[in-house]
Amino acid sequence: MFKEDGTRKKFVVLVIISIALVGIFASGILGNIFGGNSGKAGNASFSNVNNINEPRYNLSGFILVRHDAVNETIYNSLGWLRIYTNSTDIFVYSIHPLTNKTLVFNITLLKVKRNGTAVNVAENGDSVTIDYIGMLPSGKVFDTSLKQVAENKSIPKAYMFRERLSYKPLIFILGSKMVIEGVEDAVDGMKVNQTIVVTIPPDKAYGYYSNKLLAIVPIEEKVPRETLFKRYVNVPVNQFYNVANPKVGDIFMIPGTNINASVLSINNDTMTLELLLKVGDIFNIGLPFNSTVIAIYPKVIEIEYNAKVGQVIHFRGRPWNSTVIDVN
Repeated sequence: MFKEDGTRKKFVVLVIISIALVGIFASGILGNIFGGNSGKAGNASFSNVNNINEPRYNLSGFILVRHDAVNETIYNSLGWLRIYTNSTDIFVYSIHPLTNKTLVFNITLLKVKRNGTAVNVAENGDSVTIDYIGMLPSGKVFDTSLKQVAENKSIPKAYMFRERLSYKPLIFILGSKMVIEGVEDAVDGMKVNQTIVVTIPPDKAYGYYSNKLLAIVPIEEKVPRETLFKRYVNVPVNQFYNVANPKVGDIFMIPGTNINASVLSINNDTMTLELLLKVGDIFNIGLPFNSTVIAIYPKVIEIEYNAKVGQVIHFRGRPWNSTVIDVN
């Protein structure tokens, strides 16, 4: 019923991005230390190590993973996702399941208020209260404000129908674009206690399919096996909400990791930290496998991901598991 606000489009950015970066997208301290959004797709670096005066490193190893996606339509925290696969690629649409569909609404106008006063006919700008039943042309219900309809097992439901904890009439400002355009058009001019049935085309409902909402992921994908991140990092002091009055020499564990850091200096609102890692240390910062420190240089730390052939893993934000099929 409510109009899409575009947030589901973010799936393309948040999920269909290089595996090496999914799962280490972070805010706060972790994001500053390990790079957050500063990396580029296809680059496994935790942080931007450009312009560091170090020798050129030979990071040639890779991990080959196979994404075990299946054809399905799912609903998760990112919204509705429609997934298709072929022999080489995974196609992910981040869309509302009613995209491209003609809808039928049974609408009853219960109340109309204009500037706080009850009136009989709905006009643009009024606060309106309605009960509704949203259906596909087949008669299957996909949404309703009526408990007796939602809980009636004899009334067919569409696959995208979701039961709620409570049911109540919908209140919105006519013309505010809070609901789909076709419903606003239908309610405009209705009288209190009037019931109508209206057919709404896709262009006045949830729109048509768009390739802008399509992301394509190869079924097999390479992840660099080794990467570098900075040994010394600058972090805003206000991100240390769990460290009271930090001072030079303090040692603390970085939230979300098992890595200790030491405060080297504090300059106004910024602190410089040294990551206290040594060769052989094993740690995890949100990736589906642990990492091992394999070298420490004056300004950067080199790590290796501890992936094993046959290991089934899950990258944060991806609605499928993946299998490691080669480590080189």
